[in-house]
Amino acid sequence: MAGERLQAGCLREISGVCTDPRYRGRGLARRLVTRLIVRQLARGQTPFLHVRCDNFAAQFYERLGFRRHSEPVVRVVTRLRE
Repeated sequence: MAGERLQAGCLREISGVCTDPRYRGRGLARRLVTRLIVRQLARGQTPFLHVRCDNFAAQFYERLGFRRHSEPVVRVVTRLRE
């Protein structure tokens, strides 16, 4: 699956990109993300996404032409287990 989420001016976020582990390596995510990129560019939008820098699998996005823009600090907050 893959979708669009945030929009700020001409920027449009691609988000929620996931592939069931049983179907990885078949180019499914590449085809979905490429389709979103083409649609966004046709609408005059600039695709962007958020990826954690420790997400090794996210090198996939660089192969699709995305480049690192910045590395903001992100705080992950979880609920304490009782």
